[in-house]
Amino acid sequence: MLKLTSYLFVFLIAVTATILNFIRLFLKAHEENIKQAEMEKKKAEKEAEMEKKAEKEAGMEKGKGSKLRRKSVKDNKEES
Repeated sequence: MLKLTSYLFVFLIAVTATILNFIRLFLKAHEENIKQAEMEKKKAEKEAEMEKKAEKEAGMEKGKGSKLRRKSVKDNKEES
């Protein structure tokens, strides 16, 4: 009976060690997934900011040519 008990004890230790290793690996993978999600979120925010900046610059370039114009000498003579 003593031999059977020692085998069960060894088996219990092995199972416990396996479960603890699984939990450690799971927690490590979970932390890595959180870090990766944060990095993707920052990247998406940066891309959105760059798009807004590009749209703003494109709008400013568009506005320069259409609304702001110097009067030429010819225009001044026509008004007089």
